[in-house]
Amino acid sequence: MPLLANYQSTPFNPFNLLFTIFPSLKLLDWLILLKLTLLWIFSYLFATEIRLSPISAGTSALVICFSGYISITVNNLFINSDLWLPAGLLIVERIFKTRATLFRFALLGIITSMCLLGGNPESAFYFLLFILLYSAIRGGWKRRKELLVILLSFGLGIALSSFQVWSFLEYMGFSWHIHSNQAYLVDQPSLSGLLSLFIPSLFGPSRFIDKFDYVSDFVGLIPVLLAVMTLSGLKRVSMRWVFFWVYLLVLLGLIYRIPPFSLLNHLPVMNQIRSVQYAHFGVLFSISMLAGFGLEQFLKKRLSASQYAFGLSWLLFITIFSLTCFLLSSQDTASYYSYSSRWLGSFILLLIAVGIGATGTVLRKRKIAGALMAFLVLVNLLYFKPGFTPVAKIIPQRWRFQNPEPLSLLAPLHEDKSLYRIIGFGKVLSDNYNLLYRLNDLRVYEALYPETYVRMIAEIEGFAMEHAVAQFLKSGWHFTISEKNLTHPLLNKLGLKYLFSDYEINSDGWELVNRTSFYFLYRNPNAWSRVWIKNDFIRRIDFEGVQIKSYLPDQVLIRLNDIENAELILADQYAVGWKAISLPSRSQRRIFPEEGIFRKVALKKGDQEIKFYYQPWGFRIGLYFSLTSLALFLSGTGFGFFRKKFSSAGLNV
Repeated sequence: MPLLANYQSTPFNPFNLLFTIFPSLKLLDWLILLKLTLLWIFSYLFATEIRLSPISAGTSALVICFSGYISITVNNLFINSDLWLPAGLLIVERIFKTRATLFRFALLGIITSMCLLGGNPESAFYFLLFILLYSAIRGGWKRRKELLVILLSFGLGIALSSFQVWSFLEYMGFSWHIHSNQAYLVDQPSLSGLLSLFIPSLFGPSRFIDKFDYVSDFVGLIPVLLAVMTLSGLKRVSMRWVFFWVYLLVLLGLIYRIPPFSLLNHLPVMNQIRSVQYAHFGVLFSISMLAGFGLEQFLKKRLSASQYAFGLSWLLFITIFSLTCFLLSSQDTASYYSYSSRWLGSFILLLIAVGIGATGTVLRKRKIAGALMAFLVLVNLLYFKPGFTPVAKIIPQRWRFQNPEPLSLLAPLHEDKSLYRIIGFGKVLSDNYNLLYRLNDLRVYEALYPETYVRMIAEIEGFAMEHAVAQFLKSGWHFTISEKNLTHPLLNKLGLKYLFSDYEINSDGWELVNRTSFYFLYRNPNAWSRVWIKNDFIRRIDFEGVQIKSYLPDQVLIRLNDIENAELILADQYAVGWKAISLPSRSQRRIFPEEGIFRKVALKKGDQEIKFYYQPWGFRIGLYFSLTSLALFLSGTGFGFFRKKFSSAGLNV
């Protein structure tokens, strides 16, 4: 499926546009640093806007930038949406503090569109939810005008990004996706690990879910201590700080299914979003702001010695209680014990921070003590070595954006010019290589998984559709074919011709064509070609009377050999957005599904060629909305600007 139909490819995301214009691995590194820098700047500016001192605001920004969630997703598309949250909150805060100007309305709309173009709809949903709830608490019912401006800016952001959003909605009409109710059954945290891990995971990485979904809530013990200390002074603070605590606790309850907050998972929209993964940024952002506020309380002497001890006591109680619950549970504690040295180091850092805080309080040197505590926050965050280093060696020639150097194991396939499909067993061939080397890997049949494809895989593998999510995760975030089902006849129709494996297989009909010390290459001589003619009257499949003249991602031209009263089958995904015309008459032909997954066109007398071309209605309608909204916005902005100029000159407009 072309890129426009795949929301996660985000071809119009500003960071992806930069890489498209200047394709370079070095640029990818710089883009990661740019994203972290923008996240730090936005968080810092928002923290100062809510009256935190520079040192406290900087501490808050450090906590969110080096949290476990960001460390894990820094090279993923989630951060493309998440980093705009503090920028949006900054504009919201200024709208409430002064007034809702046209410039701020437009800026919040642009920020919203940047979030929506980030590539992850769930992250964008939590962006909108966070800002909406914050605005409601911050402004209250008396600030209805400002709330209306914020809602309208959301509408502007959605309209400006319609060309991407509508393409996504079009595709979701026939796609299969993991983000459903079934995912909750798969990644449901066990009750025995609930108390032991949802708090200790804040202090270090932990695989509290199955291996398929590694999420870390790590923010460090010292930031948690600073955040907990704010509980002793909530009576004297504004509602925004209460909001951060409420959002933090409610979303943690939602993520870890803690009653009664777990009931929120059954609400519309929420029941289709895997909050376990995508709600963490808002949770950690709330903790980061609370940590900065806790440090601010300390610097401005708003915390007495008893309140300081209160916060520390609560932190130690929760930590020890949770760790005890974990050790008494029946879970395997081997992996947990492996972090014992890190636990000890983290506690030592905590004790040092407590000692510095106590010393600064006694000697009345709170500014110096606060600066040292901010430094220890950074040390605490970096203690777990965030994932900014690749786990494997990168070969630049292999990962070039254009014309990558082919893998040696793919050499036997270069002579085969047919549009075959392949599959890999074991670790010999990554399913993502299809993007680099234009391979047709059956494991990544399309950009996103169509439901008809999943049903076909379910038929081949023999599992029910209600078990598709578990099967998908078990295989490693894709679908695969087991060795026992390699003789299934549907695989021939799918054109599965080659199999790479890191071990020897024994399946009838598959021929060993190449072997090294690292892999085995097998060929299926019974694999069908990509296109054929089907005649139900004589019940015959014809491969000779049709040839593919040209094959592009968004256009396929097929030549016919004087065939009529038959059906042309193209073994590519049947999906809305694809159209067909007959040449030379250029008459429109309707595309039908064949076996629910392939494209089928009825042939008539005089047809010489059939041209398939991709023209998605979602992108066209979305582009119309985006351009219209942009034109209206620019017109309104220009009118407001000139009206202000004329008014200042004493003229009425």
